[in-house]
Amino acid sequence: MKILPKVIQNKGFTLKQLKRVGDKAIYEQTKKDYEYPAYEVIRIGRHDGYELAGAKIAPAETYPGSSQWGINGWTFTTLADAEKKFKSLK
Repeated sequence: MKILPKVIQNKGFTLKQLKRVGDKAIYEQTKKDYEYPAYEVIRIGRHDGYELAGAKIAPAETYPGSSQWGINGWTFTTLADAEKKFKSLK
């Protein structure tokens, strides 16, 4: 199974994993020209692999998509607030 990377580049943002315990993680979100970072708390998803247009996609961990925000992903302006949410997740 492909493990979620510790550094992710997406839509001009850099996400760096600060903490991970089991299926939950905190990522620091930065972007060029943004003065302060944000912090994303996520529940890590998984899929068992699938076929798409004839190509086989291997099993992998997944970062929540935008439709999962507020359910499996949350953004905070302080690391302290992110830590509180992280600790509250089961």
